[in-house]
Amino acid sequence: MKKFLRLNLLIGFLILTGLTVRTGLAQQEEYRLYLPLVAAEPRPAPTATRTPVPTRTVTPSPTPVVTPLPPEIYTTSYYMDNVNPGNYYNIGCSMGSRDRNLYGAQDSVVIFALGRPYGENGKYGVKIYNYNVFVSTDQMIEAFQKFGEGYWVCSGSDRQSKVTVGFGTSNWEPSTAPWFSVKTGDTYSNAYQHGKAWALMVRQVNEWYASRGYASQVTAVGAIDMELSWNKPAPSKAWVAGFDANDQGKYAYYNFGDCAGCPSKYYPGWTPNNGWTLDDIWYTSWGAPPAWPLPLIYAESGINAYQWQWVSRYSVLTYGSKILFKGPMTQRQACLQVGGCAYINNSPMMGWSQLWQALNSDSRTSQTSLPWSTDIKYFYR
Repeated sequence: MKKFLRLNLLIGFLILTGLTVRTGLAQQEEYRLYLPLVAAEPRPAPTATRTPVPTRTVTPSPTPVVTPLPPEIYTTSYYMDNVNPGNYYNIGCSMGSRDRNLYGAQDSVVIFALGRPYGENGKYGVKIYNYNVFVSTDQMIEAFQKFGEGYWVCSGSDRQSKVTVGFGTSNWEPSTAPWFSVKTGDTYSNAYQHGKAWALMVRQVNEWYASRGYASQVTAVGAIDMELSWNKPAPSKAWVAGFDANDQGKYAYYNFGDCAGCPSKYYPGWTPNNGWTLDDIWYTSWGAPPAWPLPLIYAESGINAYQWQWVSRYSVLTYGSKILFKGPMTQRQACLQVGGCAYINNSPMMGWSQLWQALNSDSRTSQTSLPWSTDIKYFYR
């Protein structure tokens, strides 16, 4: 059964990678690929910069590597409208049971996207999707703890599989509530303090996992949907600085954002949206010590993948090392929930294949593995 599954995956992968990128995609069309699920949601819409320095030294591969098989199975990530601990326990249990029943040790990721950054009465958290209600980081902690407990309990005898769980916010700043970019002197204090609160939450949950013996299988990380059109680079980078200064040098965050307007091998003259530069994107996704990219690879044309490959190329040319990606995020399940998404309906296999093909189109950005694949949906549908 296992060999049969791998064969089917490999056949599907070879078919997909045989497709060529449609170079007729216009820049205007690329811009409207973003914010789709927030915009398509029929319920109420969810509503100290430092000099970048290279922090990882990765020698670019001299030649493109041999194509590996895609991940055995993609995971589901969630737009959440609640922090009910029982719901998170059940999701963790479902993942643990899945991994226990799959052959071999699994290594996967799940992102809980909770909403836009917000603060009230000295507390920081999110305005939660769907209900637009403020939830502080203190209120989230038990839910994230229960996810880890559910995974541990239901993975049973499988003590080799592991999951990385990302606690997700965004850099979205609605024009009606621009708290996120309120300036104090030369710093964006709210954004910095929010990043700090997020790092402290990640630290507290990881320490709880360790105290219960779950840490060998469950790792908590920060996560942020950093989309260029949602905010300027300065407050977004201030959030990164706040996280970085309070993560004890050992906790990570994943940027599951976009690269809207970014150049690529097909459109080298494009420029990123909203005043961002390639260096800003490099810093928030890789250059900052805790940063890792888990990019949105939504576009069926393949343009998203080649835009992120261009950022890795920039990293090589500017800092002497490529970016290492763990995998893509797609949104096929969420698209099905809202009746479809034109142009941005990649399946998990398509998103993975496009990112793999783009990175390995240039020996300087090539990777030997791309182990994760996650597809997001609404929890509350």
